[in-house]
Amino acid sequence: MRNQDRDIESQNNIITTTNMNSHLLQPLKSILKKSSTNDVDPDTLIAVNHFKITLLVVTTTPVFCCDIYFGLYNNYCINETSDSFNFTMKLYLLVSGIVGLAGIISMVYVNLILSGYINNIFVKQMVIIGEIFQILWNIFGAIKYSFIIFTRVQCDNNILLYISASLIIKFVVHILLILQKINRLQNK
Repeated sequence: MRNQDRDIESQNNIITTTNMNSHLLQPLKSILKKSSTNDVDPDTLIAVNHFKITLLVVTTTPVFCCDIYFGLYNNYCINETSDSFNFTMKLYLLVSGIVGLAGIISMVYVNLILSGYINNIFVKQMVIIGEIFQILWNIFGAIKYSFIIFTRVQCDNNILLYISASLIIKFVVHILLILQKINRLQNK
């Protein structure tokens, strides 16, 4: 593009050519535009990721440890089986606790130690399989708790209270995880 300016001292016209695309090389910045994660300091992203992992570990580890504790607790109501299948609350609590702790350990290992390999397809598939298993296992536990223990057997109040709270916490966490994954898919 040609620009014509008037030089007042020499009484000549100055013709300059400018490249029209030269101003497009720099991206426009606006306060109204959402900033991408590339604009954030990588150290900040790592710190936020570590904080989220720490918060998850601190809040879920006690639940899984209590699952194991109450699974080893010797009480008639957690050992009762139904006529149709051999599924007890003891089995539910022990498997839930062990699988939960193994999931936490593997999540910490993958996110903190193997942080460069998080995008591995195998790791993502294992996380999805683990989440599906935990959801189904908690559904089985809720069915066992509500239809077998709560209706027919008198249990110790501590066990009833813990299992109720544990199931509610687990279902709320699973719903939050599902909503987070849906949100990530919509933002892509």
